[in-house]
Amino acid sequence: MEVVRRIYERLNIRLTDAAAQRMQRLALSRSRYEKRRHAGPTFADLGLDGAAEMRRFEGYCARFGIPCKENELR
Repeated sequence: MEVVRRIYERLNIRLTDAAAQRMQRLALSRSRYEKRRHAGPTFADLGLDGAAEMRRFEGYCARFGIPCKENELR
């Protein structure tokens, strides 16, 4: 919630206690790990060439330090 508070503060928007509590309840009710259990579509499923897409985003991935191999994206 600290990140949300900082965002609201930066935008000069008052984050009420009620809104913060609702956000906290929503966040706790969702599991980020559940999403990772289910594999999403592959590049091929979407009609894309995986190797070509990886080359396209190589610089972006390197700049932001995120995985850039197709098998690491899952």
